[in-house]
Order: sequence, then C-alpha cells, then structure tokens
Amino acid sequence: MAGCGGADGGPPDDGVEIIRGAEGAAWIDVTLAGEGLDVPAGTTVIMEIGIPDRAPERLGHAVTHVEAGAFSVAFPSVWESGLYKQKLVLLDLDDDGQCDDGEPLLADYSASEQARTLTARPPGEGGFLWGDFAAGECADFVADWPTQ
Repeated sequence: MAGCGGADGGPPDDGVEIIRGAEGAAWIDVTLAGEGLDVPAGTTVIMEIGIPDRAPERLGHAVTHVEAGAFSVAFPSVWESGLYKQKLVLLDLDDDGQCDDGEPLLADYSASEQARTLTARPPGEGGFLWGDFAAGECADFVADWPTQ
C-alpha cells in the first residue's frame, strides 16, 4: 500500500501515510494545496483524509509546513472513486497538534471520479470559502490519528 511506512516501519519519506481500504475499490489521487496564505513561514499544516470511524474507508494523513505562503501534498490512491469523503486541512498556528480556537480548519466533503487538486486560498472580502474549502469544525479534527 502506498505511503504505509519507510524501510524501518516509520513514516514514509514524503510524510504521507495511507492506511486501510476495501478490497477491489477503485482509488483516485488527491493533492491538497494552499496558496496565498497569510501565516508565518514554517507554520505546521496537518491534513486528514477520511473518517476513522467508517472502516474500511481508506485514510490519509500528512504533516507539512507553509513556505512562502504555500504548501502542496500529493496523496496517491487515497480516495474511493465517487465517495463523498472528508478532507481536512488545519493550519496549526501554535504547533500543538490540536485544533484550537482561532486556527483555520478547512474542510471539503466532495466526491470525485478522477484525480483532483483541492487548493486553499484566503477568502475574498466578505467571502467565506477558502478556494475549494469551507471553514471546518474543530469537532471533526482527530488529534490522535490512527496508524492502522
């Protein structure tokens, strides 16, 4: 399975972990990205794909950092074709691994039958959409993401 771990069993070199998945499912790729973000360089970005309580739903997880207002992480074969799937992006401003008040949590619940890139951009004046994402609820964020 892609992204299951490095040679020593630890996280893979690209930081993307993908677990679970039903036999015979048709998988598609998704890239989660951000651009034009007004946060300090080095801000931690935590990404979660799927809902752990919906086994055998495939799950994806990655942690990266904002550089020059942007980030991009490719998740290969993580999305079940046609499934309305939760995709969360947390800009972890205080770097504590939690979703706290004042930290942007962005969410998408769309379905797709082909590979996609979902990009977070700051909302325009009076807007509420962050590009392909809407504001999410901290209650949906899983701080203790499963490893299997």
